[in-house]
Amino acid sequence: MIQTEWGPDSETNFQKAISELEKEGIPYRIIETRQAGRMARNLYLIYSITLDALLIGGGIWALLNLDRILN
Repeated sequence: MIQTEWGPDSETNFQKAISELEKEGIPYRIIETRQAGRMARNLYLIYSITLDALLIGGGIWALLNLDRILN
């Protein structure tokens, strides 16, 4: 697996790499990924963990202060 980052001058290098692979008879597959989707997943994960921690912390706080809450 060869993974590269795409930039303004990447098209010529990409075509050179593909032609070299074809010349050598090496099978290849082109897979495109978007970084925005990966970043959105990471942000959602951080958001989810933070919200869960706040909810669990609030529940623990409520249990520890149950006597004050009931009075």
